[in-house]
Amino acid sequence: MSIKPKYMKTKHIKLFCIISILMFISIGESFAQVKDTLYYNKEWKGVETKREAEYYRIVTFNSNGIPKGEILDYYKSGELQAKSESAKSINRFDDSKSIFVGKSIIYYKSGQIEEEYTHNAEGKVIGNYNDYYKSGKIKTRATFDLNGKIIGTAIYLYENGQVSKEIPYSKGKINGTVIYYSKTGIETAEINYVNGDPKYDWYIAFDKQGKSHKYNIKTNKLYFVSGQNKEKENIKPISKTSPQHFSLSLDKIMTKDEQINTGIIKLSDKERKNLEKWLKKWTLSVLTLTKEKEYAGVGSGHWISENSDGKIIELEDGSNWLVPSIDRIYSSLWLVTDEITVLVNRNDFYPYKLVNTDSKEVVEAKYIGSE
Repeated sequence: MSIKPKYMKTKHIKLFCIISILMFISIGESFAQVKDTLYYNKEWKGVETKREAEYYRIVTFNSNGIPKGEILDYYKSGELQAKSESAKSINRFDDSKSIFVGKSIIYYKSGQIEEEYTHNAEGKVIGNYNDYYKSGKIKTRATFDLNGKIIGTAIYLYENGQVSKEIPYSKGKINGTVIYYSKTGIETAEINYVNGDPKYDWYIAFDKQGKSHKYNIKTNKLYFVSGQNKEKENIKPISKTSPQHFSLSLDKIMTKDEQINTGIIKLSDKERKNLEKWLKKWTLSVLTLTKEKEYAGVGSGHWISENSDGKIIELEDGSNWLVPSIDRIYSSLWLVTDEITVLVNRNDFYPYKLVNTDSKEVVEAKYIGSE
């Protein structure tokens, strides 16, 4: 008969206690976690029931309301719509305020991947971003830095595999020469950018014979010298102080006393211009709260004259369009002079669609008036 030392017996008892405690904690955590189903409409705003929803989400929350593990989104008909590795927070009322972390994959109803990208801990897109056609062929390739800014050259492709445009970025802003191509791979146009703005008030386009011509970057018409019937040869940089179609001047909307009392009088010229730019965007956003406006120019033949970070798109006729946040990943990359077709949309919130006939991308939009 072998006799076990007393300390061995004590060791076994301690081990049993530790295992029991770990099992108790594990069971407690599992009971504290709650799997929930959230419903969202087409704009990814929260709704109460599946009947009102276009999508629904399966997510598990811990006792503190923090999402745990993988998040799965579905079309209301049951097909997988998205799969996200994890999330820092989920907003059940407005999904644009949710913060996802890790890899996310968006799917077409067919099951084909539509988009794939990665979020950092703050929810910003980092690393490689890929967008696909329904056929599975690549549509867009872009790269984001660790701060969520686009860097390098974003590549857009036609469905036949030919590059449609190349856009060079630096710290989130377009810097360098944007090049456009035809579906057969022939270069069709060039636009030079510096820190997100066109360097000149013209761009270069090539005809079928390969001859280059200058076109006005806003009107899309041949670039002429005033009073002369020939293309302008000298290069004229765009003045950064030139007035826009729609602007708000602090001097016009505030008296000198008001500027002194609010401290605005102390702002530098650069700070005043940035504030006036913000006021323009804010004013256009306020217009969305007014009664819905009808747009008389539905159809093709339009082009972009100004793009405010993809949120507000201004067309050549002075019409302004609000794009929902979910579509801005496309519209934020649209360029001045991109050709646009306006279509009616069956959506009470965004009753129109803007179709970019160059990139074949479609976003929903609300007409918020003309300048």
